[in-house]
Amino acid sequence: GGPRNVEDGVPSATDSAPQGGAPPPLSGLRPPSGGPQGAPYEEGAPLLVEIAVTDTGIGVPADLREAIFKPFVQGDSSITRRYGGTGLGLTICRRLTELMGGRISVESVPGIGSTFRVVLPFVVGEDVGPIAEDLAGPAVLLPLWKGEPLRVLIAEDNAPSRQLEAVLLQKMGHRVTTVEHGEEALMALDEGPFDMVLMDIQMPVMDGRRALAALRARELGTAAHLPVIAVTAYASTNDEQSLLEAGFDGYVRKPLSVLELVDEMRRVLDARREKQ
Repeated sequence: GGPRNVEDGVPSATDSAPQGGAPPPLSGLRPPSGGPQGAPYEEGAPLLVEIAVTDTGIGVPADLREAIFKPFVQGDSSITRRYGGTGLGLTICRRLTELMGGRISVESVPGIGSTFRVVLPFVVGEDVGPIAEDLAGPAVLLPLWKGEPLRVLIAEDNAPSRQLEAVLLQKMGHRVTTVEHGEEALMALDEGPFDMVLMDIQMPVMDGRRALAALRARELGTAAHLPVIAVTAYASTNDEQSLLEAGFDGYVRKPLSVLELVDEMRRVLDARREKQ
């Protein structure tokens, strides 16, 4: 279900609007080849769906319109204090859009507002269409997962990040359960078996380090060892080493890279098999 993924990212475009933003209207449907607007579509025909979200916010200067899609970048250095956020929302929106073979762009007038446009390719009568040949930019293809699908628990308090991780893993064929903090993660582990955990470090109620310590305490005196990968936004070399010393089996940085995530999952599983 691709459209829902983009819908979950829509609030990022209007978070900085002091007067609120318009709901995401469906701007139009058109064939990728530029065929006649409004023509009837047969089952299996390619189709481009354009969604536009317009706000009345602070706007984005021309020299920052590409930079705001990069991680931890915001158009106004005071935006964290005034509006909140970490600068990851648009990065996640772009990655979700590209995973679906689409593109996202912005038009903006500083002091007046911005319009964010998402164009997605579909096929009539099917869930997800092929990548349209005329879409700008390289196609982003998920790497194939070699081996049996995993049962993965995701512990992440940030909803867009949680959604992104779930989408990536589900597209690889894994079964995914999501929770919002460490305490819920421990409860989920009580309810069913998992093959791996992706654990955010900074979470409310119980953070990732405390949740891992509780899990490892349960495993003492047994042969059990559940692979846990730390997911962290701010990780220096020293931080990464401390995560391994704390009992994490690996780590990945936010915003997630598909290739890095897959490589780390495989590395952790291979290392675990060698110890058995």
